[in-house]
Amino acid sequence: MGDMDTFSPVVRSTNWPAVALSAAIPLIVAAGMVYAAVQPQWDEDTGDWAFALLALIPLEFVRALVMTILGDSFKHYRSPRHAVNYFLLSLGILAAMLLGFAAYMLGLHGFIETMTTPHTWALILPVAALIVADGMISLYFFRGDPRCQAARLEAAADDVGNLLGLALYPTPLILGAGYGLLFALKQSGHEFAAWLPDFSVEGLRAAALFYAACYFAAKAALVAYVNTAAFNRSGRRLLGGSWVGFVQMRKQEERIKDLREEQQRAAARRSALGLDDLRD
Repeated sequence: MGDMDTFSPVVRSTNWPAVALSAAIPLIVAAGMVYAAVQPQWDEDTGDWAFALLALIPLEFVRALVMTILGDSFKHYRSPRHAVNYFLLSLGILAAMLLGFAAYMLGLHGFIETMTTPHTWALILPVAALIVADGMISLYFFRGDPRCQAARLEAAADDVGNLLGLALYPTPLILGAGYGLLFALKQSGHEFAAWLPDFSVEGLRAAALFYAACYFAAKAALVAYVNTAAFNRSGRRLLGGSWVGFVQMRKQEERIKDLREEQQRAAARRSALGLDDLRD
């Protein structure tokens, strides 16, 4: 996720190479989800797709945390070696916390049994290696303004975290309720709901894969946005408004607290982007 910024305090134009690189992987994943969803029939549907989609939830949560750590590494950037060491130390702390949480959830016996299974490491090691390599390369070969890059990564990580929260709640409930209402209207003979397909395992699988594809497409837009001229002019992230907490039906006190924290973060991002100096 390296940036091609110069050391100027404000980058006014959109960094198109960074936009393309940031959005590439989420868009590829989204395309793969769409391709799987439009397949007419699967030779053997064992339900593994459902477990795979569920496994994406903690993985995306970890990815958002890693993005935050990467931004923090740029914030404390002194030299490429120092930044890489800071990143690896932070990742080690995160890994220890995740392992402790897994041990708590599974119990000691279940945790040991799970961690001694080759299949577990076959899933963990490729993902972990990709995360570590991506972060190290981004830090070691970075040649821009680290404060600007830290601001962008922080905004992207916060937006992705909000997106994941919205994808889990309440969006699925709203879509499910909408389908139930339309299905009831179809059963009652209303013509405008006649297009609605009947419930089936194939339809549920396709809908779930399309939903996941929409999530990754939205994620691509969020991580690309922080490299655009619009973000460089304002320092504001796309999901930073109080409407997110309202949609998730959080308490007013929590929404006010989140809004104040976001205002403070936005002020720090504007300072890192040089917007305060620009106004002066």
